Amino acid sequence: MTENRFKARQQKRAVEEESRLEQAKGGTTSVSGKNHGNQKMVPVQFYMTNDMKKKLKMYCLSNDTKMTDVLNKITEDFLKSQGF
Repeated sequence: MTENRFKARQQKRAVEEESRLEQAKGGTTSVSGKNHGNQKMVPVQFYMTNDMKKKLKMYCLSNDTKMTDVLNKITEDFLKSQGF
């Protein structure tokens, strides 16, 4: 019985590793997205300091806006300024 569990875990790890490799190669990903107008939105994860997150949250609260809207606007403005 423990052998079956071991094999199941091995198979699960193999599938997860294959998925990670496919994502690293730029293959298809099974990410659920949202639609924003006519464009599909996909999640992005990045790290920031706790202090920076608190400042962003306070800005959003004081301006009655969402963090995602602010981060999208910042990213869009940055990319435009860089010629993309």
